[in-house]
Amino acid sequence: MTKTHSELLQNIPPELASARLFLQYDNVKDPKHPDRKPRKRPIGLYATPEAKAANCRSLEEILTKREPKAGVQRIVMKDEGLVYIDLDGVRDPATGEVALWADELVEQLDSYTEISASGKGFHVVCKGTLPEDFHLDKNPIEIYSGNIPNKLLALTGDTYGLTLTVENRQTQAEQLLQRVKSKAPLTAIGEPVDWHKKFHTVDELPDGDISWLIENALPEGVTFVGALSGAGKTWFCLSLARALTTGKKFLGNYAVPEPVAVLYMCPEMSAKTFKKRCRLFGISERFWCQTISDGVPMALSDPALAAAIQELKPVVFLDTAVRFSQADDENDAAQHAHGLARDVFALLHLGARAVVCLHHRAKAGAETTELTLENTLRGTGDLGAICDSVWGLQYEKGNSDQYSKESRQLVRLAVRCVKARDFTQPDDFRIQLSPFIDTIGDFGVLDGDASTAEVEQRQSDTVKLQALIAQNPKVSERKLEDETHINRRKLKVLLADAGYSRSDADGWQRNCPSRVQPVELPL
Repeated sequence: MTKTHSELLQNIPPELASARLFLQYDNVKDPKHPDRKPRKRPIGLYATPEAKAANCRSLEEILTKREPKAGVQRIVMKDEGLVYIDLDGVRDPATGEVALWADELVEQLDSYTEISASGKGFHVVCKGTLPEDFHLDKNPIEIYSGNIPNKLLALTGDTYGLTLTVENRQTQAEQLLQRVKSKAPLTAIGEPVDWHKKFHTVDELPDGDISWLIENALPEGVTFVGALSGAGKTWFCLSLARALTTGKKFLGNYAVPEPVAVLYMCPEMSAKTFKKRCRLFGISERFWCQTISDGVPMALSDPALAAAIQELKPVVFLDTAVRFSQADDENDAAQHAHGLARDVFALLHLGARAVVCLHHRAKAGAETTELTLENTLRGTGDLGAICDSVWGLQYEKGNSDQYSKESRQLVRLAVRCVKARDFTQPDDFRIQLSPFIDTIGDFGVLDGDASTAEVEQRQSDTVKLQALIAQNPKVSERKLEDETHINRRKLKVLLADAGYSRSDADGWQRNCPSRVQPVELPL
């Protein structure tokens, strides 16, 4: 004899049924899409503690005191220590036939299992706690342990199998979560696996050259940008994003075949500060971002991120990559690299054109002048191996402390490609943010090398100072600073090196030998 819906609900175990976490729901069709599956509409609010207290009831209260509706839903609460596993599209409602892997999974979990309302899947409920929930479109397995606030799951009481109690399956739940995150095969043990779909012959591999997003600068795949903390990584990558989203040449030199979308994840910077930087570069269209203002960094396995990548096919920036690592110890290079590599490759598999990871250089290599792969990334042996290209950045040091200080103020960077997989390594170059960002909306590319540039700048500044002193030997230091925009400390050094001294009575006098090559004033 077929049981009624209310009778089936009485099969739900007491540890689930007794909590005042149940709501009834109606099935509501979308008038614009009448052919689609009706959605479940909860009867009553439940998002706040007050709403839960007012509207949620135990299953017994609903069955005895309320009129029957289409079904019941239960809120998944974190503090209950329960794991809900939703298997979808694994059962034929007409024949009752179940996919072999799903039948084996239900048997392995060996806890309360029921057939879903559609008849096409199962709900398995067991005891345990998980650090995250899992839901990905088109994946037949969903896992919930209360990490998504106010998640509702419909329960039917239409039991499957002989286990009618909620059992402790902590280990099995953890293993299942790792299995679905790693996209391991869901086939049952002993079921034939068509391995041909997982491997390729040489002839089956695609032909062609490197696919460039920015020619000779950013290939499709994985790119790392390494620099010390606060040494221009975000500025440099926003310049990349400017080129990608606008189609303009990167730094005026590297062509962009076509504009692409950018998804920039920056959990280390506030929304207001990040917006100001984007505005300076003229970034607007084809650009989406998250900042520290959006809360804790989004997990790279988050369904929302997967959906965005599948729709946009963007270049994804992780600023900085370590904030997205699931490693217990961020200083454990091997553990960090293994987890990050897996997640980055998953983003590419979802449809990202490239993933650009911003990464802190090792502090031990900060004093070196020569940028190499080994000193550009921490844990290079693990991280460097997964990269198609790696760019190293450092403030230009020049030959003096003053030049080095100016490099930080102006964001004057030495840039080197320290890894170029299967393409010719580009030449080193020098860039400077200020004042170019205010005039051209990007870095300016500097000519020559740092040492030559420093000498030429000193000579140019000295000429300016000499010209002003020639016009008015009693000109003040403040006036010189205002006219040349050379700070007081630097102009004193330049004039002393040129042999100048100043007295109140006589003003500036060149009465001692110059410590540097004299600079002749033009006639």
